[in-house]
Amino acid sequence: MTNPDTKFRTNMQQVTPVEDYALNSASVGGSSVSAPALASQARSKVSQQLHGLAQAVRERGDQVQLGDLATRTAGALERSGSYLQQKDVAAVREDLTGLLRRHSDALWLAGLGLGFLLLRGKRR
Repeated sequence: MTNPDTKFRTNMQQVTPVEDYALNSASVGGSSVSAPALASQARSKVSQQLHGLAQAVRERGDQVQLGDLATRTAGALERSGSYLQQKDVAAVREDLTGLLRRHSDALWLAGLGLGFLLLRGKRR
């Protein structure tokens, strides 16, 4: 007769590789792609788009005489794009979690404001 605890451990050892595979893979367009690779591709694409947007803001800002505002906005977009290139998904998640914890009051106010706007828009 086998010990239930031993049987449980044996079953868990068999489940763990399947669980790891499920957590680290996703089906995209019929092909299997690892979740970290997919997140890295998305991060890279967003970063490139932020850099492109920064360049467009600079060019457009020069055309319409926005000057310093366009320069600061473009700089913030480029810093955001560079941040995404340099950090991995786990680091971004940790930074975002820390930011939300430090500014939880502002997050609640923003959530209430957004809820109010959505409710008001739904009534019309």
